[in-house]
Amino acid sequence: MLSSTMLPPQTLIIVDGHNYYFRSYFGAKMHGQLSPAPERVIEFFWNSLRRIIKNTAPTHCAVVFDAPDSLKKKREEIADYKANRPEVEEDMFAAFAPLKERLAKAKVGVFEVSGEEADDIIAGIAHTCIQKKSAQPIIISSDHDFFQVLDSGIRLYREIKGEGGFFSKGDFVTKFAFEPKLYADYLALKGDKTDNIGGVAGIGEKGARELVSRFGSLESIYENLDFVPWKYARRLQEGREAAFSLRTFVALTGDIAPEFRLEDMDFDVVSLY
Repeated sequence: MLSSTMLPPQTLIIVDGHNYYFRSYFGAKMHGQLSPAPERVIEFFWNSLRRIIKNTAPTHCAVVFDAPDSLKKKREEIADYKANRPEVEEDMFAAFAPLKERLAKAKVGVFEVSGEEADDIIAGIAHTCIQKKSAQPIIISSDHDFFQVLDSGIRLYREIKGEGGFFSKGDFVTKFAFEPKLYADYLALKGDKTDNIGGVAGIGEKGARELVSRFGSLESIYENLDFVPWKYARRLQEGREAAFSLRTFVALTGDIAPEFRLEDMDFDVVSLY
């Protein structure tokens, strides 16, 4: 991780665009509009963006969206991936294009990569900033998948139920009792109901936390199978291939990063108001 003396003076917030777009759509709907006008959805999104900027004080800003075909590649590996999500309402994306145009006019970076989900792109941009030491990246999302990047000098800002705040590596270790870099191992064992990923049968959340906090990575768990509680050992033997495959599936590697220039994302504060 970069020390405080090595951190660059610029900070780049990388906003999970789909996350906040859905919040904006349903926020507008809750305020009396069964089919909210695009302008109303954009207003809700803009309010969220202003609040985030006020609370994180960045010098640069990017918003990242899922591509329309973002599920195709992953569903080739897991057919039911995110199949538990409700169907998209017909008018939900009416504000999408005008929102992107308005963001671009405000000099906010807008990113979408064909065939890729936003979380992979967000991780890629953040890792690029760290590698090039060009900016301190702050990911803005409530998606727990981003826990796994907290080891690398990337910061995470989460807004949940109206409360916003930074979630640090220390916060993670206090909550889970293992290092953030092992979060993909943990997910591979327990699964992820949010994304309809099953995990290793019979392990569950409690078992996954116990195994990862005691032994560490999947490699270490399987190397020490003789010392694993018997109630998990057989399940692990049966689910070995699935465990390693799922870890690869859920990992945010930082390998998917579009080309970008920080100077193209030094947003115009006036245009946000």
